Amino acid sequence: MTAIGRKFFHSFPRPRPSDTPETLNARGLAILRLIKDIGLIVAPEIVEWHVPLQGGTQRSIKYDQLRICFTELHESELRQHAERFGPFALEFEIGRLRQMGALPVIYMPQQVSAGDLSAIGPTLVMEIHHVEATIRLLEQLRVKTNERELLAANPGATHIAPECIVNLRNTDEDRTTTNDFAIPIGAIRDVLSFIGFKNAPYAEMMNALGYVKSLFYPTDDAIHDEALAYYRQREWRIGRGLTSAGTVHSRSLTEVEKQRVIEVDPRFWTTEIGTPPTRRIDKAHVIPQFGDGPVTDAISRVIVPPAAVDDARQLFGDKVVSLDVLATP
Repeated sequence: MTAIGRKFFHSFPRPRPSDTPETLNARGLAILRLIKDIGLIVAPEIVEWHVPLQGGTQRSIKYDQLRICFTELHESELRQHAERFGPFALEFEIGRLRQMGALPVIYMPQQVSAGDLSAIGPTLVMEIHHVEATIRLLEQLRVKTNERELLAANPGATHIAPECIVNLRNTDEDRTTTNDFAIPIGAIRDVLSFIGFKNAPYAEMMNALGYVKSLFYPTDDAIHDEALAYYRQREWRIGRGLTSAGTVHSRSLTEVEKQRVIEVDPRFWTTEIGTPPTRRIDKAHVIPQFGDGPVTDAISRVIVPPAAVDDARQLFGDKVVSLDVLATP
């Protein structure tokens, strides 16, 4: 099969064992209304990696990825894809989604067995995680030693002397202090200037590393015990924090928008994830527009089950196509 006729698709809602065709259609139409009124929802997911350490132990790393996912398919493949990921789909031209900042997922296999090289994937993710943490500490030091910030926090002060001491402390997970440092603020500023010479600002590097982490995903579906199941999806993603022409393309949801999203799927959106535990909806973002118009203008077609065509056309007009009329393999 050639690349001609291949597009990106975002399919939803993922079927649950308790779903009937009626409940699945109702949820899909409710999601379409949200997309029409608000934009594309960028949802968080917790990803966990298991990294083996010397001595036979292992370390687990968990972090949340904020992303919306798309699969590169020919329309004849969409029906089979829909069985797993949902009978509704948004179709995007490949060039258009690339203009919106989509990037291919970087699939990493978890370790197969102890003592072999299959752990290289999780190890790379762990090291990127550590680099991000290091950059975050440098940014915290920059903020803590910024003269403008310090003067704002100390009314009446006009100057921060270089010999003023900054107290730095390392603590364990139980908040036990393991290291204490008392360092002149001038020395910290000099080190930060040295490290930052001709480099991007620490905050930009930190954001870039966080975005890269959101692209890593395991190759296998551990829940259903399917080897390489995710790797075969040809998945691309758009995350949060991208900026174009000085405008950030995603934002947090308003309280009114959050309530509307929760009503569509309360169990999913009110589940608490991460550390500290936070409702999934409070981590979510929305992409309301692309370029000069609403993000929905970028959608080329909206594919829905036959029973939902009439309702969907009230929202998206002639863009709506029935899943049953698509090409077959």
